[in-house]
Amino acid sequence: MDQARWHKLDDNIKNHTTQVTILNEQIIEMKKEMLTIRCGDASEVLKGLREAKGLSGRAFAEKISVTRSRYQRIEEDRADMYLHELIEIAEFYQVSTDFLLGLSK
Repeated sequence: MDQARWHKLDDNIKNHTTQVTILNEQIIEMKKEMLTIRCGDASEVLKGLREAKGLSGRAFAEKISVTRSRYQRIEEDRADMYLHELIEIAEFYQVSTDFLLGLSK
């Protein structure tokens, strides 16, 4: 096989690898979006825990790697929480996810 064909083959492989990587990232994001939880009673619990730590909404949002507006919508029960967000919040406050959702004391 001549060098030009090798380069073309190599470029095709790189292009397909990039496409697969993009698709994998999209699949991961779709899975995250499918695992949502309606906050409901968690809203007041979240606000109480945040205020008890003396954190602003912006400061706490940065700690769990979401935007301030995203966290504000969660805390005000205007947005569902992704499962991974619920877990990160529970780990940060060292409480159970059941506690955050108002299922236990």
